[in-house]
Amino acid sequence: MNILIFTVNYNADDKLFKFIRSVIIASQHCSDTHVDFHILDNSGKTQSELDDIRARLNEFDMAITLHSDGTNSGYFGGLSLSKSFVKKYTDGVVYCNPDIKLEPDFFVKLKEAADEKNSAIIAPAIISADDGFDQNPKYLSKLSLKKLKRLNFIYSNMLTFSMFTLLARVKEIFSAKQKSALANNTMAGQNIYAPHGAIFIFLDIDFYLNLPVFDCFLFGEELFIAEEARKGNITITYKPKIKVIDERHASINLLSNNTVRGYYLESIQYLLKRYY
Repeated sequence: MNILIFTVNYNADDKLFKFIRSVIIASQHCSDTHVDFHILDNSGKTQSELDDIRARLNEFDMAITLHSDGTNSGYFGGLSLSKSFVKKYTDGVVYCNPDIKLEPDFFVKLKEAADEKNSAIIAPAIISADDGFDQNPKYLSKLSLKKLKRLNFIYSNMLTFSMFTLLARVKEIFSAKQKSALANNTMAGQNIYAPHGAIFIFLDIDFYLNLPVFDCFLFGEELFIAEEARKGNITITYKPKIKVIDERHASINLLSNNTVRGYYLESIQYLLKRYY
């Protein structure tokens, strides 16, 4: 199994190295898996800083390539570049944040899923390191136009955004563990609408290569993938036996609340215009 991993790094080098170590361990547990690892670095590093990180990367026993043009192109800004590394023999593409860690049997379970040949896109279990709950499935069905318009209103104002963020976190704490347990018991192997964006796993390589440009800097990627999959009659399947641990928001926490709000607003308006 030949896997391409693309991770988008924004000033999260320590998390990145932990992630790489977990990839190496997981690949050692699946002897017929070959991994090519690409870092899409948005940190704006100087040439000296890039040289330093490449020197550290050379210490790992894995093919790792660091890409940086000194700018920040956002989470899906590297999609076009990533496609250029996909070969005919590529079996799967993983596109993710760097603040995750693969479970040791990740590639074993991924190979089992690939051999079943019934999933084009996989939504793995994404376990929150802080709270212990699974963030997948993200959405079971398409969001209504009414809900997106409501979010557009919420994100248009800093006060409503702050209140919404606080209430959403409270709801998450009290309901997510129950939701996660229910999902693991009843949803495993079922098709869903949208996966959580911390990690996307593409087994349908043609779908990945044919993805259009996503013009938003940050956020909305989950609905973008969901809608493109829906248009192409592509399945997204929840596979909780494939697990990653998510330390969550390592890069987003470096941004101001107003900047985050602006990116949310931009993505919602883009999705409304493109898919609704």
